[in-house]
Amino acid sequence: PAIYLHAITEALRNLSDQDFIDKHWVNTMRSALARHHIEFEADQLAEDALTYAQTLMENPVGKLLTSFISREE
Repeated sequence: PAIYLHAITEALRNLSDQDFIDKHWVNTMRSALARHHIEFEADQLAEDALTYAQTLMENPVGKLLTSFISREE
C-alpha cells in the first residue's frame, strides 16, 4: 500500500499540471475524486494530496497500523 499511496499522492499533486492534461490517468484521478465527492482547487489539491490519496485508497495506512496493533495483542 505504501508504494501505491505514494504514486497516487504524486499523481494528485500533478493533476493540474498542463503537461499531463491529455494523459488518461488525469481523467482516472478526476473520476475517482468525483466518486468520493471530493471537490478541490488546484492549490488545495497539492497541499492535501496525501489526505485525498488516503481517502481514495480507503485509508490503507490506518488499516496497516490496525493490523499491526491487533497482531501485538
